Amino acid sequence: MIPFKLVEGMVYLIISVIILKRNKKDLLNQAFFLSILSWGIYILLDMILYPLAHFETQNFGSVTVNSETYVLPMVANILRDLAIAFAGGLAVGFLYATVILRYGEEFAKQGKIVMSFIIIYLGLVIPTILFDQTLKANDYVKSSFNLGSVVMMFAQILIFILGLNNLLRLYFQFDNVDIKKRIGFFILGNGVLLMGVIFFVLIGAIGLSEYAFITGPIGHTIWTLGAIFIYKGITRP
Repeated sequence: MIPFKLVEGMVYLIISVIILKRNKKDLLNQAFFLSILSWGIYILLDMILYPLAHFETQNFGSVTVNSETYVLPMVANILRDLAIAFAGGLAVGFLYATVILRYGEEFAKQGKIVMSFIIIYLGLVIPTILFDQTLKANDYVKSSFNLGSVVMMFAQILIFILGLNNLLRLYFQFDNVDIKKRIGFFILGNGVLLMGVIFFVLIGAIGLSEYAFITGPIGHTIWTLGAIFIYKGITRP
């Protein structure tokens, strides 16, 4: 799993830097930069915290889940909360980028619009941080699939659907083939990221965490492709 997360994280970080360097003052580039950078940092933290939990001796106590007792590794849980704070930036930042594309910078810069996105972001990450736990039992480490996970995943699905709606409406406003192709890459990126979230929701709901060695690489490959499509949309002339 680590190689797939490493590749995904590095792809996101590299793409975010390339996007920002194209035009640091452009609000659209800034939105995509923050969105993609946030996810890259999340994935790299996620890659580190689970192996680290195996070696931790300090913990926040223990909990019982489905009649099994787990300890809460201290550093791993702190890193998990930090990772979630970054994870929320992907969907919210991407939705903000679609608002810029559809309505323009002046609209997106309005105080009420910016404040709305801050509220959306906080509403996405705070419940997840409050309820999410990294659990360890013997040599097994996992994150709990609970209310916080459900809130974040379904909120992300809704946000990506809203972003997809903005992009599709924008797509059909133009007749220019080059513009439609560029928007098309954003639509593909949005759609693939949405697929990735739905994929992991289904895995968690069905209870296939023991098959993470199969499902994990598939999901992380999907998310990596999403960033590549967005990159193609940004860099297309």
